[in-house]
Amino acid sequence: MIDLIKALNVAETAAVAAGDWLKTNQSKVKIVKHKDYVDIQTDADLKAESLIINQISKVFPSHNILSEEGGLIDHQSEYTWIIDPLDGTVAYQKGHSDYLVLIALENSQEILTGAVYSPSLKNLYSGSKLTASKKNHQPVKVSQTKTLNQSVITIKLPNLNSSPPDKVLALSALRKLLDKFYRVRSSTLDALNICLVAQGVIEAFCLIGDFGPKWWDIAPSLIIAQESGAKISDRFGKPIKNHNLSHGIVVTNGLIHDQLLNILNH
Repeated sequence: MIDLIKALNVAETAAVAAGDWLKTNQSKVKIVKHKDYVDIQTDADLKAESLIINQISKVFPSHNILSEEGGLIDHQSEYTWIIDPLDGTVAYQKGHSDYLVLIALENSQEILTGAVYSPSLKNLYSGSKLTASKKNHQPVKVSQTKTLNQSVITIKLPNLNSSPPDKVLALSALRKLLDKFYRVRSSTLDALNICLVAQGVIEAFCLIGDFGPKWWDIAPSLIIAQESGAKISDRFGKPIKNHNLSHGIVVTNGLIHDQLLNILNH
């Protein structure tokens, strides 16, 4: 059995180390390549990835590592670290504060630990199967709000590359949510929004369709939300399995979950 306390400490330490390096060196960032006409890879992505992998490998040298930038390092282990060394690269390269470092550990059955770090705000969210979810080492819990007209929800909106059906689906959902929720917001940092559900700042986050995110964009935040009391499903109320996000994702405080699903599916 793996020592989850040690694993969580590695995730937290690596996330903060990489994040603080990113913050210090933001003004020096250079584009390495264009992934498409907007999305980019920078030298900062690669440096942060290297810092994280080095820290993990010192403590867990036999574990697999799956990173957005470098792909899979396969040691045939039952444990795999999931890394997004710089979530929000475009914003980071433009000097904006909206970027994160994301690290999770999972086995074939479930996510075991997660760390989500915002270098600009110096906010560290973390959690594991054995520990309470925390923000800056202080326990967090989901909101106890039970009614939609007192609830705040963040919805992920499609982008230019999203399919026409997904755009129609998301905009239809947005229209219905505006009639039911106290406030509806949109933000690009999915992991942070899920952590805000865990913290009780908002009551729900949803993505309706198959237009992202990737598994490394949200895996760390899912365990943090789960261990804070959140309920997690796809848009049809089914568990998310095998990293499959094609049916979207819905994360709530649990108390409004069924109400939200009913709106999204009718």
